[in-house]
Amino acid sequence: MFELQPITGVFGAEVMGLDLTAEIDDPAFEKLQAAFVEHKVLLFRDQHDLTAPAFARFGRRFGELEVHPFYPPAPDAGDVAVIDSTGTEAKENWHSDVTFQEVPPLGSILRAIDIPAYGRDTMFADMEAAYAGLSEPFRRSLEGLRGVHDWRHIFTKRAKAAGKDEQAEHDLPPVEHPVVRTHPVTGRKSIFVNSVFTTGIAGMRPVESAAILRLLYDEVHHPEYQLRVRWAPGTVAMWDNRSTQHALVYDSDYPRLMERVQIRGTERPS
Repeated sequence: MFELQPITGVFGAEVMGLDLTAEIDDPAFEKLQAAFVEHKVLLFRDQHDLTAPAFARFGRRFGELEVHPFYPPAPDAGDVAVIDSTGTEAKENWHSDVTFQEVPPLGSILRAIDIPAYGRDTMFADMEAAYAGLSEPFRRSLEGLRGVHDWRHIFTKRAKAAGKDEQAEHDLPPVEHPVVRTHPVTGRKSIFVNSVFTTGIAGMRPVESAAILRLLYDEVHHPEYQLRVRWAPGTVAMWDNRSTQHALVYDSDYPRLMERVQIRGTERPS
């Protein structure tokens, strides 16, 4: 049976003694699944023999996989998306994955393929801790608010380059989700707006919406809510998309080649 080593005092854990290429028996998987919900981010080191098909098989233990609408699939595993980032577009990029879908992903799993010797880390933020840190009057003011999420201001160029823009316009209209969502397993609440995909708050004037969203976006920058993953060959990280945000650190222009599987969500945020 594997062991867990917490990464911070708030969230995140490193899983030690588990080979992701091997079959995971039911007792070990039950422990792993509970750790995933509780710690929100799990880190696996030295998974050097993991292939794209084995990576997808591991992801399917947590649920049905879904293909990202804009990233290309791996040549030997259609459920695996290839993410090639050059580092030339430094910007605010904290987000939860694919919140522009009616049912966003349950979680994502990322593995390093080609990475720099240093830099280009990934930051994570615990959005349940961020919500708990808000004042009670401000938390009450967020009740019933719904954020509007849209893919177009971040994926328009990629969609056009792939010839998917017209289909995406038809299949992926803007959607609304609660500004504060409730985790379907734990019942804990978290902030569920992000600076990449949330374009406003439904029913508000733009200036009102922008003021509230900026306050909520800024919560990811509190160091007590963060952890930082330094990548190395064979590193795999998985995160609960319902309760965290993440961001790539644009501290060098060395390209990163990663593979990711996306676990399909089972319910609309509520």
